[in-house]
Amino acid sequence: MDGDAEHYWFKSGNEYQYHRYTPIEFTALGDDKYRFVKTYNPIDRGMQIRALQWNGGYSFMIDNEKCVSLELTYPEVNPVVEVVPVDSVPFVYYSELMPAEYKFLDAEGNQIY
Repeated sequence: MDGDAEHYWFKSGNEYQYHRYTPIEFTALGDDKYRFVKTYNPIDRGMQIRALQWNGGYSFMIDNEKCVSLELTYPEVNPVVEVVPVDSVPFVYYSELMPAEYKFLDAEGNQIY
C-alpha cells in the first residue's frame, strides 16, 4: 500500500569474502516506486545470522545452512512457542509480535551460537 514501510535485507560479498547483511527500509509510493528511508545496524548473532527489532516486531535473516528452524517464544501468561522451518538460505522472516526469546536450531534441535 502507498505510504507503507517496507523492509528488505541486502547481502554483500561473495564466496571468497565476509558477507555483510544490511537491513534497509523503504516507503512504498505506488506504481512500483519506493523511497529510501534508512539503513539499520542489525544484531549480529554470528554464524551468518542477524536479527533486527523493527516496526514493533523482529526481522530475522538466516544465511547459515546448518540452521533448520527458528524458535520464537512469545511472552504470555502461558508462553507460546512458534517453530518456523528454514527451508532454504538466505532465509528472511518477520514476526509482527515481539518475541521474549528466539533461538536458531540445527537438525538435531541444538541451539546454534
